[in-house]
Amino acid sequence: MVNPHVKVIGVEPCGAACIKASLQENKVVSLPSVDTVAEGTAVKTPGDVTFEFIKKYVDYYIYIFFLLFRRYYDKKFCRICL
Repeated sequence: MVNPHVKVIGVEPCGAACIKASLQENKVVSLPSVDTVAEGTAVKTPGDVTFEFIKKYVDYYIYIFFLLFRRYYDKKFCRICL
C-alpha cells in the first residue's frame, strides 16, 4: 500500500536523463550517449520494469548538474574538500 502522505522524488543527472526522455515519449527510449561522472547513473536505456515502476510510484523528478551534486557530496562525506 502506498502512503498518500509520502512523496517519492526521483533524481537523475542532466547528462544521463534517460528517464526524462522516456517519460516525455511515454515509452522506454535509449539515449545516443551519456555524459556524467556518476557511474551508477550513467544509463542510456532504463529497464522496462524500472520504467513502469517509476511511472506508477514516482511523484516527480528533479534533474541535477553533477557539479552541484559533487559540491554537496564532498562537503557531506569527505574529510578534506578542496
